[in-house]
Amino acid sequence: MTLPRFVALACALVPAVAIQQKPPKKGPLTWQKLGSGCTQRFAHVAVWNSRDAAFLLFAGERSGGSGFDFHDDLWEYRPKENAWKKLEPAGAKPPMRAYHAAAFDSKQNAMWVFGGCDGRFEAKSDFWRFDLDKNAWSQIEPKGDAPPARFNPALVHDPKRNALVLYGGTKGFAMDSALGDTWIYDIAKGSWSPKKSKGPELWQFASGYDADRGVLYVEGGFDGSMGQRNETHAFDVEADKWTKLDHGPRTDAHAGVFDSASQRFLVYGGAVAGKKEGLAELWALTPKTGKWTKLDVAAAGPGPRAYHSLVLDPTTKSLFLFGGTVNQFNDPMAPADTWRLALAEG
Repeated sequence: MTLPRFVALACALVPAVAIQQKPPKKGPLTWQKLGSGCTQRFAHVAVWNSRDAAFLLFAGERSGGSGFDFHDDLWEYRPKENAWKKLEPAGAKPPMRAYHAAAFDSKQNAMWVFGGCDGRFEAKSDFWRFDLDKNAWSQIEPKGDAPPARFNPALVHDPKRNALVLYGGTKGFAMDSALGDTWIYDIAKGSWSPKKSKGPELWQFASGYDADRGVLYVEGGFDGSMGQRNETHAFDVEADKWTKLDHGPRTDAHAGVFDSASQRFLVYGGAVAGKKEGLAELWALTPKTGKWTKLDVAAAGPGPRAYHSLVLDPTTKSLFLFGGTVNQFNDPMAPADTWRLALAEG
């Protein structure tokens, strides 16, 4: 997004004359290609690790030959060193999966993972936590009721409530399999509880969480009839209320983050039905106005991406993107490259 600036210059003339000058416009945002190292994949998850200024990437799938291979590996990328490292946790680890959801818990220095599907595309309901201090996975067995199996949901961490928020997803590829339920996991109590308000039945959408205000934003995705959507919805956790907002890009398999500094919900990429390539656009929703804006980004960059990961480093105000495909899940995979985009203010 181009933001003009006006600078007033005082001239030493008699009598003094105030002159306004309009400087050149700021250029577009520019992507920077970084180091490689993690193996090629899509439908994985990535979360920002605020303590170590790095992001964690887990599992996903890879196309090759006549089928798909699923992963169960865990990687770390540290921007400061521009280096990838494959982690080797001790003990048991989650089985191979893709289309799962993950969230980073800065209080416990841990990554939470829920659901997804296996190589037979059967939905999963297992719940895991990776403890960075112990370098170990542990499977969580919650008390009482728990969310049913699903893939392509949203999972976010709510630090104020010491909780996780799980929303949506799908039970499978059959019609009417999409879910619109929302669950809260109380980390201290170790139990799930469903929210009363029913949200839109969606899966493969983009999501972002405003932790300061306790609002989950979701955009696009598929509905229960496999229809591609472009609506935006916001869920207020405290009020237990869904609100429909402005239309965003009509797509699915895109990725989103919420930027608290600029108070914007950002989404990049996405699949486009009937096309050879997906979207290569960065969009921003400003909740204060309720409007979407396509940001001014230089053409050189990751290019069309779907089923990729996107994380935000709030300290350096940078987006990091990895992997994906060039459009649909059965289209060619994108390169195993890492990209950084420094965000402008505002």
